[in-house]
Amino acid sequence: MFVHVLLPVALFYGDLVSDALVMSKFWQSRRFQYFTLNALAILAGLVTTSVIGSAGMGGSSDVLRPIRGYTGALTFLHLLPLYCLICAFQEFWAAKFATYKSDAFDRRLRDSGLTALMASSTIGETFGEAMLSSFVQLYAALRQGPMQWPSLLACSVLLSLISLGESFSKIDKFGHVSRYRQGQAVVVGVAKPQSVAYAALLLYRWLAVCSRLLLFPLFQLALHEELQLWHVAYGGSLLWIADCILQAGLVLYCTENPWKLFFAIPNTLSSFEPLLLSGEGALLSVNVELHAVLHCAESVAAIWMANAFGSGVPGLWEEHGFALRLFLASSVIQWPLLVILRCFCSHQLPSHDLVAVTDCLSEDAQNICDSCDAKIPLYVAATVPFTMHSGCDVKKLIDLMMEGQEFSQVAAQTCDLVKRHVLPGQISQLPADVTPARCMEAILCVMEAHLSSPEVQEQAVWCLKNLALNRPENEERLMEREGAAAAILRAMRKHCSNEAVQKEGCVALTKLTTKHQNVLRFLSLEADQVILESMQNHTTSVGVQRWAFQALGNLAESREGRAKLHEPVAVDIMDAAMSSGNSEIQKRGQLLREKLAEGHTGP
Repeated sequence: MFVHVLLPVALFYGDLVSDALVMSKFWQSRRFQYFTLNALAILAGLVTTSVIGSAGMGGSSDVLRPIRGYTGALTFLHLLPLYCLICAFQEFWAAKFATYKSDAFDRRLRDSGLTALMASSTIGETFGEAMLSSFVQLYAALRQGPMQWPSLLACSVLLSLISLGESFSKIDKFGHVSRYRQGQAVVVGVAKPQSVAYAALLLYRWLAVCSRLLLFPLFQLALHEELQLWHVAYGGSLLWIADCILQAGLVLYCTENPWKLFFAIPNTLSSFEPLLLSGEGALLSVNVELHAVLHCAESVAAIWMANAFGSGVPGLWEEHGFALRLFLASSVIQWPLLVILRCFCSHQLPSHDLVAVTDCLSEDAQNICDSCDAKIPLYVAATVPFTMHSGCDVKKLIDLMMEGQEFSQVAAQTCDLVKRHVLPGQISQLPADVTPARCMEAILCVMEAHLSSPEVQEQAVWCLKNLALNRPENEERLMEREGAAAAILRAMRKHCSNEAVQKEGCVALTKLTTKHQNVLRFLSLEADQVILESMQNHTTSVGVQRWAFQALGNLAESREGRAKLHEPVAVDIMDAAMSSGNSEIQKRGQLLREKLAEGHTGP
């Protein structure tokens, strides 16, 4: 919750508060021109956020239902992040506190739509308000000096820089979603934060932001006397507006989507595009290479104009030599670094035909996609869980699994999606045209195709268990299907060292061995040996040991099962597990001992 909710909200409102304090200082020191410009920057943030708003969320999102009809007003007033924070705490309070330490809580936030809403409600402030406020405040600092409150001004600019740098870098961060369609993730980052590539990317983003933030105020100072209207200098503003128009034209040329024109604003600093995903043309807003050429040409042209016509250049070197050297250094270093990132660090998307994420979207979601969305392969979007809302078409994913899916992450996320549609104790949320039998068939197909993937096997076994649990007709259908029981045991044998697979396997065996005929089926496949090996390989895992004892207890309900568990090897493994000192494991072990000691004939 800290990464997805608390940190973005803290940066969002922290930046707003610092800007408000700086504006009050502008007013008190009677620098009304800076106060007006900073107020316009905040207004631009309000408008930009309202334009983006809940884009891509879809009307079926759970989190939007209580505020339907008020979303625009809450967005404009910058109250939407606060609303997301309140909803996140409600989700946290309603969940088990243990889920905070796992992926379960993050998935609750994603399924409810909070993650997508938080991303869309903060991006406008970052690139609309933080960026423009930084221009104004940097220019004020360079033009007027420290103004008797350098700490506050430095804090405000620093918060804006952190916010901008974090937002640009997160585009490529593994699992971060930059674009949703009806709640379904489309553009997702693939770079691990601890990787060298991500560190190089972070450096590039900071250099690009620093270079562009300094370019506009320095250009205005250099041509302060030459570019004035009614004694108001406008050189920096003119350069930024010209760049914004060029970027808007570039976005329209690359995407052919007028709804993406607002990306022109962040593109004046750095390309709002995943740099570590190399594909043909733009994947989000603009072609990276074209954007880089345009920015490099702009910088060269601005430097030439300042030196050719600017009377303030000599004074700049005397008064702001450090800022000039920082601008030149960041401008020069960023371009070779970008070449290295694109050529040696980025993930090259395959050029041959692959299943795109748009092929698995619902009809409504496909209708609001553009040509850039169609370039994103499904396996990239499958870096994060598929949405349960209207943006994702479960039937298309199931059909894809039946046809054979070469990427394991797509298979694993599809199993996870089906699993979340059939939670135990709840009514199935699967669409009417997706039958449990079809799901079982698809899951068994991917288990066989991706036997070497522990993630696929874990999610598939979990999904089969959910489909059968408390649904007698599904359980009977599953156990009658040839190879279903064997597939669960095969997954456990293949990944005997993987704790997650072993735990889910033991849970599934526990839930599927409540009937005598199922017990005999699993015993004929030597399920007892698989469970005992799991206990032996995971002596420190409470989850594995607990569910293994429970599964063995079910097997011991039959005469055949008791006979196998009376063997010396089995007794030694169970005794070793009970000696671990865990009271719950000892309790379950003792119940199994008593059952074995009874010696009644049983079924």
